[in-house]
Amino acid sequence: MSISRPSSQSPELRVSAPRAFQGGAGAQVELAKEAVEALRGPGDALNLMSGKKFRMIRAELDASTPYTGLHAERGAVPRAIDVPNPDSPDGQWDPYAYMPRFVFEAGEDAFPVPPNFDGDTDLANNGPTAANAGDGHYQDGVVGGRQPLTGAFTVTKKGEYHILTYSFYYAHNKAGDYHQNDYSTAQVYLKPGKDGKLAPTHLMTSWHHGAILTPWQDLGKDDQGRPMVKVQLGSHALQVLGKDEKPPTKGLQIQGDGQAVLDGRPVDQKLAFEAFQTNVKDARYLDPGQAEALPRLEAMRWGEAAVNPFLPSVFEEATPVWQEMAKRGLDSVEKGLGEVKDGLEKGLGEVKDGLEKGLGEVKDGAGKLWGKVKGLF
Repeated sequence: MSISRPSSQSPELRVSAPRAFQGGAGAQVELAKEAVEALRGPGDALNLMSGKKFRMIRAELDASTPYTGLHAERGAVPRAIDVPNPDSPDGQWDPYAYMPRFVFEAGEDAFPVPPNFDGDTDLANNGPTAANAGDGHYQDGVVGGRQPLTGAFTVTKKGEYHILTYSFYYAHNKAGDYHQNDYSTAQVYLKPGKDGKLAPTHLMTSWHHGAILTPWQDLGKDDQGRPMVKVQLGSHALQVLGKDEKPPTKGLQIQGDGQAVLDGRPVDQKLAFEAFQTNVKDARYLDPGQAEALPRLEAMRWGEAAVNPFLPSVFEEATPVWQEMAKRGLDSVEKGLGEVKDGLEKGLGEVKDGLEKGLGEVKDGAGKLWGKVKGLF
């Protein structure tokens, strides 16, 4: 389905050369290194294997406390409710007000773009269908032009907390096992301070099939006072930098004000936003019930296995990964057994038909032979 393509006022900029995907054991080792780096940081890891959640916030809220924001259950028409900004006279949100600084590792060749950058609703043709294949509409290593730097911004409220979700879509992932359509998610948790004004308390960063929640005071900040988040090469897993860490000097970075910096120097590129809520300043509004929004909604769903971009993970009811894996395994076994049963029934039916046909032919043959024998006498 053809839809309008997001426009960009910035000319194309070559950020990096396209990288060939190198899979196998080496790629898995690199992912293991990412895990070590991420888990040794200052944050609290979400343990998907056990289903545990971030207790430091979750304990403050009753599980039944309702939330408002974006609701997008599978099979239902998505609903978006505007969450007013209590600190703004007009209730509007500035998506750059608390945004972290995103630091892409040098050599990265896939950057956040609108899922419909190519003008259609089909996510399957955005990136190459296979590693190092020549198909796919995305141009590796290029930002601007028809590939404007773009993210999605949503606001959720539950109890005293306002959660700002920054969701980014990538056309492909060149880490571990190659695949099309990748994502990363960061969430800033705001809570009223002593003066009654909202203030950041935590930052959630997505990481493969898990997430990490870090207290705001433990995060390393840049000269704008924004937390620094490294975007891992190929995988787009997010890793916060601690107070004693410095960001790399090479590669593309997106500052908290949206300005892009390449190798330490500002360039003519700025991150734009799409939003499902009408009270987000300078964002491209997407009606969640219209075709225009489908690519973004589908892209955000790619993260459901790890961090739900529709409902902040702290408040999400957990299903341990091992249970999900066991269920998938049982479903596969049941499907296999069903296929074996169907095959056996079909085979037995064919054997029965064959035997009946054969016995019929033997009976007919015997009858004919007996007739000939009787004719001799």
